[in-house]
Amino acid sequence: MIGFIGLGLMGRPLSLNLKRAGAQLVIYNRSRRVVDELVALGMTAADSPRALDHSALIKVLEKN
Repeated sequence: MIGFIGLGLMGRPLSLNLKRAGAQLVIYNRSRRVVDELVALGMTAADSPRALDHSALIKVLEKN
């Protein structure tokens, strides 16, 4: 499972491309709107960065 923290200008497109390629993703973002959109596409939401850390083998932190 790949974890993404930060779903802004870079994180959202990167996570979508990985999902289209068949990856399983767990995601976290301060803004819930983006998280809800991506959960509807099959990604899993983490309640906090710490929860994501425990769920994902690979972590990606995108900072704008």
